[in-house]
Amino acid sequence: MMVTKALNIGVICSDEDFSLIAKTGSELKRYRLNLTRLSPEEMSGFKELNDLLIISDESKNLDLLRAILSGNLNGNSIPVILLTSDHNIENDLNLFSVHTVDYLLREFVTPNELERTLALVEQRQKQQEELDFLHRFERLIAEISAGFINTEFQKIDSAINSALSRIGKFAGADRSYVLWINQRNQTWSMIHEWHTENVPSASDFYRDIPLDSLGNLFKLFSQGTPVHFNDIDSLPDSEIKHVLISRGVKSVIVVPMLSNGVFRGGLGLSSLREKKNWPPRLVNVIEFLGGIIVNTLERKSADKKRYDSELRYRTLIESLGEGIILTDCNEKILHVNSKLCELTGYSSEELIGRHTYKVLFPDIGEKFLEERTSRRLQGIEECYSIETTRKDGSKFWAEISASPVRNSEGVIIGTLGAITDITGRYLAQKALANQKQFLQDVVDANPNYIFTRNKHGRYTFANQAVADLYGISKEELIGKSPYELADDHEIISRFLEEDQEVLKSGKALVKEAEALIHPRTEEKRWVQTVKQPLREPESGESQVLTVLTDITDRMRSEKTLRDILEGTAAHTGQDFFSSLAKTLTEVFDASTAIVGRFQTNGAHKVVNLALHHNGSPLDIDEYPIEGTPCEMLLTEDYYICTTDLASSFPRASLAPELDVNSYIGVPIIGSAGQRIGLLSVMDKKPLIPWPSAKSILQIFASRAAAEIERIDSEKERDKLQRQLYQSQKMTAVGQLAAGIAHDLNNALSAVVGHLQLLKRDNVLDGELKSSVDIALRGCERSSSLIEQLLGFARQGKYNLKQLELKKVLCETTAFLDKIIGKNVNISVKDAPAQLYVAVDQAQIQQALTNLIINASQAMPQGGEITISLDVEEINSPERFNPKAKSGRYACLSIRDTGTGIPAEQLDKIFEPFFTTKQNGTGLGLSMVYGVMQNHGGWIEADSEPGKGTIMKLYFPLVRAPLKIVTPDKPAMNENRASGNVLVIDDEPFLVDLALKFLEKNGLNGKGFTSAADAINWYRENHKDTDLIILDLKMPEMDGKECFDKLCQINPAAKVILLSGYIDEQAVQELLSKGAVEFFQKPVKYPELVAWIKRYISQAQPESASNR
Repeated sequence: MMVTKALNIGVICSDEDFSLIAKTGSELKRYRLNLTRLSPEEMSGFKELNDLLIISDESKNLDLLRAILSGNLNGNSIPVILLTSDHNIENDLNLFSVHTVDYLLREFVTPNELERTLALVEQRQKQQEELDFLHRFERLIAEISAGFINTEFQKIDSAINSALSRIGKFAGADRSYVLWINQRNQTWSMIHEWHTENVPSASDFYRDIPLDSLGNLFKLFSQGTPVHFNDIDSLPDSEIKHVLISRGVKSVIVVPMLSNGVFRGGLGLSSLREKKNWPPRLVNVIEFLGGIIVNTLERKSADKKRYDSELRYRTLIESLGEGIILTDCNEKILHVNSKLCELTGYSSEELIGRHTYKVLFPDIGEKFLEERTSRRLQGIEECYSIETTRKDGSKFWAEISASPVRNSEGVIIGTLGAITDITGRYLAQKALANQKQFLQDVVDANPNYIFTRNKHGRYTFANQAVADLYGISKEELIGKSPYELADDHEIISRFLEEDQEVLKSGKALVKEAEALIHPRTEEKRWVQTVKQPLREPESGESQVLTVLTDITDRMRSEKTLRDILEGTAAHTGQDFFSSLAKTLTEVFDASTAIVGRFQTNGAHKVVNLALHHNGSPLDIDEYPIEGTPCEMLLTEDYYICTTDLASSFPRASLAPELDVNSYIGVPIIGSAGQRIGLLSVMDKKPLIPWPSAKSILQIFASRAAAEIERIDSEKERDKLQRQLYQSQKMTAVGQLAAGIAHDLNNALSAVVGHLQLLKRDNVLDGELKSSVDIALRGCERSSSLIEQLLGFARQGKYNLKQLELKKVLCETTAFLDKIIGKNVNISVKDAPAQLYVAVDQAQIQQALTNLIINASQAMPQGGEITISLDVEEINSPERFNPKAKSGRYACLSIRDTGTGIPAEQLDKIFEPFFTTKQNGTGLGLSMVYGVMQNHGGWIEADSEPGKGTIMKLYFPLVRAPLKIVTPDKPAMNENRASGNVLVIDDEPFLVDLALKFLEKNGLNGKGFTSAADAINWYRENHKDTDLIILDLKMPEMDGKECFDKLCQINPAAKVILLSGYIDEQAVQELLSKGAVEFFQKPVKYPELVAWIKRYISQAQPESASNR
């Protein structure tokens, strides 16, 4: 039975042509035509509704049709039949060449012709569809393959998903997918999926499905048979069928994917919205694509395994602490790890492709590297150290472990190297080697004999001293037995027996002293022996370390020390120095020994403490040091001249005198580090010192220094004791002198006052008046003596000013230079300027005058007076002056070349009334002593008969002037004045005398000998009292207390102070409190009264105004 095929045909033609086609089509047997009249305006969407298009060449709007067909239908695969009456159809066919498949002539439109034309068109349509299918398939293959070619394995999943999308769309499926079998678990899963927008994903559902669920399908798949069911209902009954139906699948194609004949999975298509009539050729396409995808998945797996392997390799390489480098056979770098980049400072890009010797080892010769490469090509592995260069040019030491790299066929294709920075280890090893060499040098430099011997008695180590002992090298010595080196077999046997004893006991052996014979010189030497067991660090073999110390010189030194100690131990002072010099000559086998002291006054001389020559002491007090070997000891710690002493020191006059030609000496150094003397031995023959000679000399130089300082300390202590005694004595004498002077002043004041009173009244004749004048001059002479006595007692009046001491000195010497004899020369050394002292200029000039005149009188035949000025820092000066304080002092020295002062008189020269002159008062030096004490300083004297005397004055230096508060004296007013004056003095005759002078000069006076009575009177009459005369030295209440009470009554009280001697501090204090003036007794009353009248005269207008 023939099957009729229905065709939907769109017709664009006239009514007549449509009727023709409709009538003829109705008669067809193979086709049933469904005709639809179309106009050009109705062309949109016709291709989806029609299988064929018939166009009449007589149709209207042909231009519009042409435009539609050439524009909108371009590429349309719908067949077109042209209905025409033109036998010359070429032009019309050209018009529709793109779309026209065939034509019909109107006159031949019959059922057979129409059916034939339709069959031809259908055949051509199938061919075109097949061709279009192939084109689309080729495009699909090209696009999918392009997505897989050179694709990294990480992107293959994305490429497969993209391919599934293309496959699904190509086949018109709702879902395309890849199923993959897990051989281990015998399950299958949907590992890749594409689906249309309105279809849900199924990949989560099809996960780890047992293979058993496939039933017979698994067998088909395993045999490479695809499954193609356009209707799912036709699928054989199985579990998977029910699953697919439940998931809404209507059509399915699954092609197996085999790799090397093994079923690995499947590529499938599913339709869920409708049943598909998928042609068999589509199955072939899917099979072909499945092969591509399975190969891609296999490549992905292989690439991933390779990547994972490489990743593990790279991770391993990168995790290594060494730098890794891979090179080819020409040392071109193929690969490096990050550690190598870190070590060298290069990036991997900067290293790969370059030659190792050019970039990493530019300073190493190519020959060395070529040898290394050659060994690698021979299959040799090796490890070596080499200096490597970083990118910045710095160097580091690298240890390279190099191994040949082979391919799968075993052919060497390059080198794999591990580079480790061993700079620290290299430097440590170098330092260790240097340290080892240093220790070897230390041991070799040790003069002791140091060696080790094994249990067989053979040398395994020795220092240079041992090699020199036998006269061979250290290398020649190793491995030899002592029997091969020396002839004294008895001693050798004993030594080896001792070695065995030490090895057996494991304990050290010490022998303090034993005698041995030198193997080459045959000299007897004394040694200390120490044997110690030890183990060789590498082999662990027991050995004996022996150290022999040559103590020959030490024993000699010990004997020398004993001899010197025995010779000097029982002596001190001069006996010690003499015994020391004598013993030194014996110990050093020398003719001469000297113990000397450098002069302390700056002269370059040595004072002999002891000189022993040819067995006897020699009396030479001193000798000049300049140009002698002793001068060397001013700077050197040890000096030796073995021969030719005279030619080396031609100015050493003592050398030929003592007939010596060699010299050994050391300085004597005090406890403060200063050089105070020397110790030396001399002889005619050459003096060859043994090693301990210097030490022995220095030991006894230290002993001599201690003895010298002990003697100096005793002298200083005696001197301080004398100074203390002298100071105490002078203080007591001063106090006595002060009391005497005060009483004398009071008595003399009475005498002088009454004589002046007689002289004032003009009641005496010429002869008596002359007698009064003579008496007054005698009183003045007595007053001068009392002033000197007060000066000694430190009670005299003085006016302190800040003065430059050098200026005072120069003024004084300039004056004295004119009055001292021409045979005495005064010279002042360059003295530092700006040395200020607080002094009374008159008293200091008087003191200097006394000292310089004394010095000139001590040189009746003439001489030199040398004056110098310097600064000294003095600590604890209280022993010289209780008022003195530690600090900087100006020291003024006056040195003469006179007869000097005997020692028994030196401690008495500052005592008052002590003198050695026929007409001397004995108060000159005592006055100087008192002046210096009163100024916070002191005077020291040093003298030696026949050599002169030195007087040293010490003044405390000041920075600012000492301010003394003294009221301005009133201007002198010759006008007469009257006033009331209160006189207070404990001596009645002095009060009476003062009142008489006041009354005779128009002044009213009121006198008291009791301070208490005077205060009571003043309390009632102070408003009428203009001035008060107050004696400072009174019994019961002294002047200071009385002054304070008077001022309590009247703070404006005007007080004049009187005293036979001064308590300077009290005077200054009262002047600062308001006392108007001070007069020293004996008072010249006419001058006192005149001053009072002038003062009152000036003060009266002010008083009147106040009233």
